[in-house]
Amino acid sequence: MAKRSLKASSAGITRAKRAFERREWTQEYLASAVGLQTRQSVWKFFSGRPIERHLFIDICFQLDLDWQEIADLPSWDAPDVQPIAQEEISSTHTPLEITQEPIEIDEFPNWQWLQEKLYDRTQQRCSSLHTIFNGEKPLEQLYTDLSLLPALTCHRWVEATELQQLYIRHLSNSQQCHSPRNTNQLQDSTRDLKRRAQDLLAESPHLLIYGKPGSGKTTLLQSLALQHLTYEDALARVPFFIPLRRFTAELSRLPHEGIESFLFQQCQETGLRFPAFQQILREGRIIVLLDGLDELSQNDRNCLHSAVQDFSETYPNNRIVLTCRLGVPDICYRGFMAVELADLSDGQIQCFVQKWFAAFDTDRQDSAEIAQQFVDHLLQPHNYRLHDIAKTPLLLHVLCWVFREQQLFPTRRSRLYQTILELLLFRWDRLRNIDREASSVPLELADYMTLLSQIAELRFEVGQYFFEKKDILSAIFDYLIQLPEVSSSYEALLLESEAILRTLTVNTGLLVEQAHEVYSFSHLALQEYLTARRIFAQTRTKLPSSTIDSSSSCYPELLPSLAQKLQRSRWKTQHPFYHLASHVFDSRWHDVILLTIDLLSNSELLLELLKQQVDRSVQSNVNLRSFLQWLDQKASALSSSSHSMSALRAFYYSCNQDLEFVLATKLDESLLTKLPPNLALEARLSQLSHNIDQFLESPEPQQAQCISSMLNLKHPLLEPSIYVAFNQAREVFRAAEQQPIQLELWCRTQGIIWAEQLRELLMQICDLGCEWKFTSEQHQLKSYYWANVFLVDCLHRANSLSSEFQKTFKAKLLSLRELRRVDLQIFSSRAG
Repeated sequence: MAKRSLKASSAGITRAKRAFERREWTQEYLASAVGLQTRQSVWKFFSGRPIERHLFIDICFQLDLDWQEIADLPSWDAPDVQPIAQEEISSTHTPLEITQEPIEIDEFPNWQWLQEKLYDRTQQRCSSLHTIFNGEKPLEQLYTDLSLLPALTCHRWVEATELQQLYIRHLSNSQQCHSPRNTNQLQDSTRDLKRRAQDLLAESPHLLIYGKPGSGKTTLLQSLALQHLTYEDALARVPFFIPLRRFTAELSRLPHEGIESFLFQQCQETGLRFPAFQQILREGRIIVLLDGLDELSQNDRNCLHSAVQDFSETYPNNRIVLTCRLGVPDICYRGFMAVELADLSDGQIQCFVQKWFAAFDTDRQDSAEIAQQFVDHLLQPHNYRLHDIAKTPLLLHVLCWVFREQQLFPTRRSRLYQTILELLLFRWDRLRNIDREASSVPLELADYMTLLSQIAELRFEVGQYFFEKKDILSAIFDYLIQLPEVSSSYEALLLESEAILRTLTVNTGLLVEQAHEVYSFSHLALQEYLTARRIFAQTRTKLPSSTIDSSSSCYPELLPSLAQKLQRSRWKTQHPFYHLASHVFDSRWHDVILLTIDLLSNSELLLELLKQQVDRSVQSNVNLRSFLQWLDQKASALSSSSHSMSALRAFYYSCNQDLEFVLATKLDESLLTKLPPNLALEARLSQLSHNIDQFLESPEPQQAQCISSMLNLKHPLLEPSIYVAFNQAREVFRAAEQQPIQLELWCRTQGIIWAEQLRELLMQICDLGCEWKFTSEQHQLKSYYWANVFLVDCLHRANSLSSEFQKTFKAKLLSLRELRRVDLQIFSSRAG
């Protein structure tokens, strides 16, 4: 019987390549000419590997070659291989289901033959990536190589207090260097240990890969399967990609029939005989990729466990990779290396984003530019929370989708965070038709949101980003005991609390075990958003509807009546807004406040309370009150200016305290772009005064050169006598500058006198407020300034505010004359 496959001889390959080069074709074109969808067979033809007989002849025909002269024809006839009978297969290795008789094969097949037979099916199963918003995309267009950690973070034995201290130091350093922050400190500390899956498989043939929801477990296995189709002979294996949830019916029979029988069933259509398949297994030329251990029931996991252990010990040279979500209990595979998918690095994020926009914006020529804009925006300091979220591939996909429309991230983040929560809580599983085991207490989405919000607020209130398992179980227990039709048994409730905690870690990934029995929220942004939701919910459920007139924007009249009603209702100051406003100087709470404002349909009351809390911080300090009055006077002197009084006060505040002009710009964007000459002069002279102070404290040659340059000032508003005085001061300073060794001594002696004389000269030109010498109040002044900057940010984030309220609110910033005192102590002293 004629052989059904042929391969080219060495001389035939040489002749075929010459004919191929003369035609200047590509392998893809030649494949298309013989009716193939891929170039796999063409590549094998030129590599001297066996291919189907009719394909071999067709390729030679296209190249105008005699196939018999090209083929490596043996001088002997191989024995015919007859179809194997059903009863020939060992009783312990019977296929789960045989639907057709094996077809006839004319040679003893090897692993290359099997790989070729399964090539199209593997491509079909693994070459597409399911996306959230737009169906499927080719895997190669989106996949970014992932990294693995050789040890699980949840196995580290670290106390919650240690992680808390580490994170607090990290936050402090991040604020100083303006770098993005990351909540997963354990992964940061092991960044040098990250490995590629291919490298780990070379060391350990059996891997158990853990990962958070959306971390890329499935796509990693798909990529491994496709890579093994293209590897060289020494590395290549026949890949079997098995999504476990699709084979739940067969799992119960695995302990009796074995993994090898299950895999053999996947080869039925190839006509492969079981002895030949066993030989391939004994040679170790199979890689089994089992995806989604967490998606199985406990009973199915047990069945799979015993079958996989038997298979790995019977055929130890084959590769086996399982994936599972973090948090699944009692998973222990003997001889398997447990590893964890690492968060995406900045380089991986950039690679993913470039591929994403190229794949989804195929009709745009500037997709690469938009991708770079995304990365640039993501790495900006104020987007560090989004940077943290982007370390998870699934959530990075969401961010790309959000950014795509306007090439900007949304200013109001509450909708984005709500979308992420819903995706992790139920939508991601629903999109993939995964039905997980539920706890005995049926909790709805609203229940999980309420429970998570309570945990988030409770931990955030005490400044905890990392908390022990017992604290979470206690919060869940307290929530469950309030539900109707729930067992009152302590032990039953405790077991149910454990089950719900597993749901929050395994099913949603919103809680992550960062060390042994030490947890945190997966992202700081989600903990902050849930805290804001809790505060918002309290205002909706506790506040009497008659207390606040949401249509009123005249709070000078509203607040006294509100105080009376709260006092009569014995409410004291426990309304969430009052408590939230007390954190206005704590930057840790700023995003919670902004997110609460996002959720409110009318935030006027909260804005007023925030402002009163800020102003109250300076009311008792006589020096600070005098300083604010000086700002009023300076701004009032320019009443004819087109700029607002509050922006002018902010301008002089920055000049006097050597602060950035952030607040002035936020209040009036045109102020600095069209700065009047007199204000430009005052800004220049104020900067000169500050430079002199800094130089006297720490003499540096560069500062000396800067001061010399500034003393060479030319301005139309300066009189000639001023130029003379400046030049004289400059000459004295330059004489001292030319003696670097004596410079420090000069600063302590003559420099002080020189600086005082220069300040007097500056005061003759304009009132720079040089007489304000704050020492103990310096920190308070800066805090007050940045608190007012935050107030403007809150105003801009608010929804549905009238233009009149916004104008009035801005006008009262940095002005004692506009302050209206509302003594909230009445609430705590009289109510009760």
